[in-house]
Amino acid sequence: MRYLLLVFFFGVCQTAFLQLNFNTTNQLLWEVKKKGQKKPSYVFGTIHLNDPKLFKFSDSVYYAFNNTVFFSPEIDIHDLFDLYSTRLNTNLLVDVNNKIYKGTNWTDKKGYGSATGWPQFLDAYFYQIAVNSNKKVIPLESLDDQVSAMQSIVFSDYIGRRSFSEEDMIDIYLTGNIHQLQQLIYQGFKGSNGYDELIVKRNNKMADKIDSIAKAGSTFVAVGAGHMSGKYGILTLLKQKGYEVRPVGTTYTENLKPDKEFFKAHHSYIYKDTALRFEMKFGMKPVFSMDDEFIHLESRDLGQGNVYILEVEKIMDENLLINYFLDENFYQPVNATIERITLKDGTEAYEGIVEIVEYGLCRKRIFIRNGYLYKLTCSGGLPFLNSNRPVNFFNGLKFY
Repeated sequence: MRYLLLVFFFGVCQTAFLQLNFNTTNQLLWEVKKKGQKKPSYVFGTIHLNDPKLFKFSDSVYYAFNNTVFFSPEIDIHDLFDLYSTRLNTNLLVDVNNKIYKGTNWTDKKGYGSATGWPQFLDAYFYQIAVNSNKKVIPLESLDDQVSAMQSIVFSDYIGRRSFSEEDMIDIYLTGNIHQLQQLIYQGFKGSNGYDELIVKRNNKMADKIDSIAKAGSTFVAVGAGHMSGKYGILTLLKQKGYEVRPVGTTYTENLKPDKEFFKAHHSYIYKDTALRFEMKFGMKPVFSMDDEFIHLESRDLGQGNVYILEVEKIMDENLLINYFLDENFYQPVNATIERITLKDGTEAYEGIVEIVEYGLCRKRIFIRNGYLYKLTCSGGLPFLNSNRPVNFFNGLKFY
C-alpha cells in the first residue's frame, strides 16, 4: 500500500515546459472539446493529499463536475482501498471500565484521511460524490497499471536530487501554477527512470482513454496535476488528437448555488427500504446484498477503512424477545459488557463491544422491530471507536 500512495504522491510531477499558452493564474481546470462533440469534457488537476484547504473548489469545478456524464479518476478508488485493510484495530483491548485502549505502541497514523472520516484526498472525494449521485465512473487505467509503473522505477544515488515537503507542494498547488509545481517535484525523479515510467508512458495511455471516453459522452477527469502539462502532458497529447484545449477561469462565491448544493447533498448517501419503511444514512453508498430472509449493507470511509454495516434478518418466531439473540451476536472480548438501552421510540435494544474476525473490535447495536432483527456494526481505529461516530451511525437508522 505504501508504494501505491507514493505513486499517487508523485502523480503531480512533470518537468517539461508547458507547450500550451497560459498565464500565472489558476491552471487546474481545463476544458477539452473535439469538433463534432456536443458537450465539452474537463480535466482537473488534483494533488493526492488531504489538507482541508485543498477542498475549497472554484465555482467552475462544481459546474464542470455536475455538467458531465462520466467521472474519470486515474484508477478505480474502490480498488485502491480494497487493498487497505479494514483491520485497523489490531492490538486494541477493553479495560475494566469497558473502554477501548491500545495494547501496544502501534500507531493509528494514516497516510490519508483522518479519524473523523473527513477530509479525504481529492480523488477519493470526487469518487464519493460520483458514486453517491449515481454518476458512472470510468477509470483511466487499472490498479495493476499503477503498481507495475511503480515497481519499474529504479533509483540511483544522485546528489542533485532535491527534497521537498508536503507544505511546499500544497502552497504551490493552491496557486494553481502547474509549471512551478512540476519544477519542484522533478527533482524527486533525478537519477531515476521515474519520469518516463510514471509520467510519459502513463500519460499516453491516459490520453488515449480520455479520447475514447469523450467520444461516448462528456467526462470530468481528475488526475494528478503534473500529468496535465509539458511536452508529454495529457493536455498537449489531447491537443495533438484534435481537441481544443483551454483553461477555465476561477471564481469563488460564498453562497450555495445549485452546483455547490449538489455536492453538499451527496456528501452522504441515504439508503431507503420502502418495504420495511426505514432509511439509513451512510457516508458512502453501501454495497448491497440480500436473499429472502436477509439484507446486508456495508459501507466504509475511503482512506480510513472505518466500516459501517447494517443487517436486517427475518425472525421465524415472532414471539422471540431481543435477549434471545444476545449470545449469537455479542462475541465478547475480555472485560467488554453489554448495555441494555431504550431507543427514542421505546424499543428495547442492546449495545456493546464485540470482536469479529474480519474487522477486529467493533461497536454493535441490535433490536427487533415488526418481526425483523436489526443489527448495526461499526469498526475502525482507536480514535474512531472511542468517538461518537458509531453511535451517530446507529442513530441514523430512521423508520417512517
